[in-house]
Amino acid sequence: MDEKHVTNGSPEKTTSNKVETILESVGGYSTYQKWMTFILIFPQFSTAMIVLSSNFTGSNKVPLYCQKDEDSIYSDGLCNVTCIPLHEDDHVIFTSVVQEWNLVCSQSWVADMVTSFQMAGMTLGAIGSSIISDQYGRRKCFLLQTLSMGILGMLPALAFNAWSYAIFRFLAGLGVGACFVVYLSHLMEFLTPSWRTICGTISFWPLGEMFLGLLAYLIGSWRWLTFATALPALLLVPCYCIVQESPRWLLIRKKTTEAHDVFSTIAKWNGKEAPSLKMVADLQEEIVAEESSSIHGIKAIRMIASNSRLRLHMSILVLCNITCAVVYYGVTFNAKNLSGNAYWNMFYMGIFDLIASPAPILFTNWIGRRKTFIMFMTLGTAFIVALLVIEFSVGIDASSPMLVNVLSLSGRFGIVAAWGALTCLILETAPTNLRSTCLGFAAFLGYFGGILAPQLFLLRSIATSLPYIILCVLCSSSSISSWFIRETLKQPLEDTVEKDKNKC
Repeated sequence: MDEKHVTNGSPEKTTSNKVETILESVGGYSTYQKWMTFILIFPQFSTAMIVLSSNFTGSNKVPLYCQKDEDSIYSDGLCNVTCIPLHEDDHVIFTSVVQEWNLVCSQSWVADMVTSFQMAGMTLGAIGSSIISDQYGRRKCFLLQTLSMGILGMLPALAFNAWSYAIFRFLAGLGVGACFVVYLSHLMEFLTPSWRTICGTISFWPLGEMFLGLLAYLIGSWRWLTFATALPALLLVPCYCIVQESPRWLLIRKKTTEAHDVFSTIAKWNGKEAPSLKMVADLQEEIVAEESSSIHGIKAIRMIASNSRLRLHMSILVLCNITCAVVYYGVTFNAKNLSGNAYWNMFYMGIFDLIASPAPILFTNWIGRRKTFIMFMTLGTAFIVALLVIEFSVGIDASSPMLVNVLSLSGRFGIVAAWGALTCLILETAPTNLRSTCLGFAAFLGYFGGILAPQLFLLRSIATSLPYIILCVLCSSSSISSWFIRETLKQPLEDTVEKDKNKC
């Protein structure tokens, strides 16, 4: 993926561009690539519903039902909560795990902790799927991850208590961890330069958010809602016969004939002439030589640490990535605590994301990647600061619910747009021979921020303003420090860390 970016609208003169030359000759972005785009981006639809369904399945805005020995008051020694008495012939459809297992008072922290379990699963899923994809191929990983997303995503519906629910949510996270790692990497290896922006700007995630709001409204039971959110992933299994292995992955592993077969299949779909086997064989020799220059593991980390400029840039980019993850997931998972209709709030988040995701395209090639990131990060920061001002002046709980909702969603909008520009910056800042390590490190810490995010608003029990102070500090630090990042607009990608070091 790393050698495939463009500079000034033209491909760089690297081996990967010869793969791109063949892709252009067999149709460029034509019938086959359009099908691959749909198949490999569609999983985001189900991923959004699986990940964000906890806003409904873990909602605490539900009536509580009394245990058999209780009458209108539930008590666990820490607090007393009004509850609805149940009779033996009553049939109750539980809409939330909080409602079914009485996760209130001393157990009120459990629902948010379960969400962190899920995010931890996503972290390990991203790492594991990357390893599987590199070792056994993108196509096999596609099948494995699609089945995992569907099957493991349904497991939480079978939970029998809060802890089994947490374990099953962790497994569901494993299933969706590959969505923004393996699937998009796979797609990138079939696209020509002018179409690669699809991977960062075209997303089914907002549509998943909006559809989740509708499903939650229509389906009363949290168990059936869990089943419904994972089901769309399994619809992609029949598409396995269409998905081809990455030709670049095949060439790196010296599977020349198989790579030629992939190019021939693409050419047939697109109504073009297939490349010759000799052309593919010549390309393989150069790709294998190029791949040998890549640096991985401990050696890569040491080289990053030893280069002062790269170390500074990556530190800032990682901070920004963590900030985006914490703010995005923090506000998203706190949406269940916002006022108003929870179903409409989820729908609104989808609308905001649908607009914010492609927004950086309008500015990255005009004012640059860095300024685009700073602009949107500053926009998000302004709305978060406004929430903090309200908290200090009159208090969030005492202020206008509509105002709090608008400011929260607007701050999230700025962060989503900033995240898109940040992804481009990370890709273009890291030198080619270290890019996979830099990307992996930034992604891992970003997911780690996602693990912490669900716990953020629990800090209100210590001080009601503490979550907003933390968000403001993170956003402000990212906005200010990003001025020290190298602008990558109209700049050639660095090939090696040595070249980067010579410019210091």
